Amino acid sequence: MPPVAGPLGLSARLLGLARAALAAASFFLAAEIALALVPRWVVRRHQGAPVPLGTSSPVVVLLGDSITAGYGVRRGGGWGSRLDDALVARGISGVYIENRAASATSIADQVEMVSGARRNATFLAMVGHNDFMRWKDLVNTHQPMFDGGLAERVLRWAPRLVRLGWYFVEDHSAEAALGAPDVTRFRAEMARLIAQVADRQGRLALLTYVVPGMPGLSGTPGAPDPKAMVVVHQAQQAINQLLRSLAWEADLPLIDLEATVPVSAEWTPTEFVDVIHPSAATHARIAAAVATDLVDKGLVDKGLVAP
Repeated sequence: MPPVAGPLGLSARLLGLARAALAAASFFLAAEIALALVPRWVVRRHQGAPVPLGTSSPVVVLLGDSITAGYGVRRGGGWGSRLDDALVARGISGVYIENRAASATSIADQVEMVSGARRNATFLAMVGHNDFMRWKDLVNTHQPMFDGGLAERVLRWAPRLVRLGWYFVEDHSAEAALGAPDVTRFRAEMARLIAQVADRQGRLALLTYVVPGMPGLSGTPGAPDPKAMVVVHQAQQAINQLLRSLAWEADLPLIDLEATVPVSAEWTPTEFVDVIHPSAATHARIAAAVATDLVDKGLVDKGLVAP
């Protein structure tokens, strides 16, 4: 016997629609809270131990992403962890190194890291890579999660959530998750970082990235996808050029690691653990180059002679 239309059937349909609407609203609200809070939790989780209040030694604060955080190498193998020993090898001791780098962070995240750092410190920033990653543009809006009404929030997040879901099913072998650099946005975010460091009475120096080699003609065993390697190589060169231009325009010290830490023309597993992250051996070379420039550019006191 077919169902009879009537008040009871209509009420059931309305109840079902109400449940569906409530589920959708709950989903968008939960997604908005997660996308707003997770990046900040990552920043706080990876900021590391703060400088002791009684420390009178010069402080060098490292800002950056997974490369400066030492992703892909054993604990203590990243260039940030090796910097103290590299300074001692150049006759400088008594410098307190605070590594605030964290994986998957953007320039805007570095601004937040600076806000809790020691005043009058020297800040070394190797930043920009994640700001050109496509997924960061989808989820990292830096807007308060409850801005606007419900309709505005749904309209703001619905397309981003659809695009974010589609991102995870797309084939990124030819893109390496990198897009064309947004120069205007890059400069705006860097201006905020420069202003925040100045507010902390600090000195800021910019570091370029070590650019990985291109894929070999015969193919290296264990090498990343060749198309991804080409994209990363070109993108890193573009980012480095932006950092050089900004350092010149803002009269900031530049530690040009692309120039001082040359790598093979072809990608090798002895220099990089994947398409972008340096190996332990390359991290050691980076630490040595940074220590040399810190001394030569007067970013650390040459009077702090190691015993």
